[in-house]
This record gives sequence, C-alpha cells and structure tokens, in this order.
Amino acid sequence: AIVFSMIEKKTGRFIGNIELMHPDGLEGELGIGITAEMQNRGFGSEAVRAFTEYGFSQLGINRIYLRTNPKNARAIRVYEKCGFTRVKNEITSIVFAKKFY
Repeated sequence: AIVFSMIEKKTGRFIGNIELMHPDGLEGELGIGITAEMQNRGFGSEAVRAFTEYGFSQLGINRIYLRTNPKNARAIRVYEKCGFTRVKNEITSIVFAKKFY
C-alpha cells in the first residue's frame, strides 16, 4: 500500500491518512481516515481529489475503487462529489469506482 499522512498546512495538525491499497498497475483501492475533530472541513474531498489525480497521473492506475458503509452518508457525498460512481451495492458496503479517461 502507498500511504500518506495528511497535515493541515496552517497549523501542522494531523488530519488523517489516505492510502492506495493493491496498486497493481491497472487499479487500486482507495482508503481514507480522518480524525473526528478534523472532519467537516473539506479535507476529505481535497485529499480524495488529489490522491485520485496522483494515482492516475503518477502511478498510471486506470481505475480506482473504494468501499464504504451504506450508512456513511458523509463519505458517500464526498465520493460522489469527487466523481466516483456507485458500481455495486452489497449488504455491508457500497463500492464506488472512477476510471481514468
């Protein structure tokens, strides 16, 4: 996995981590975790957009996917806002994907 820690530039405070798991040259699974006190500030959207661009442009990944709990409305909004499309509904998770064009 490729993991980056997110730090707020202004204060130096830890925001969370974002990672690309199983990057095999064709696709990878995105994971993100943000500390409770740093949520609802736009850091998730910013990180998902930047990391997706990094995966496509620097790593040559063609498809990035992720999973989230169906009850996690905040995450679902972020992923859809960042251009991810729901591709599969499971009982315990929703799978989203975004392709490089």
